[in-house]
Amino acid sequence: MARSERTRKNVLGGTSDANIRRPGVAERVNLQRDGSHAKPYQVRQVRRILLKYGLTGEE
Repeated sequence: MARSERTRKNVLGGTSDANIRRPGVAERVNLQRDGSHAKPYQVRQVRRILLKYGLTGEE
């Protein structure tokens, strides 16, 4: 399994470290739980970064 796939699986499964970094991406993301979900503003922040850097998982 590629590192990016492993990271994606851990993040989506809730077993990832809260601080996520990726080479070539200037922003750092710190996800904090709000119950069993990420906080709404953090979801928007992550979505904006994924779209900005083309990290949608589609080739």
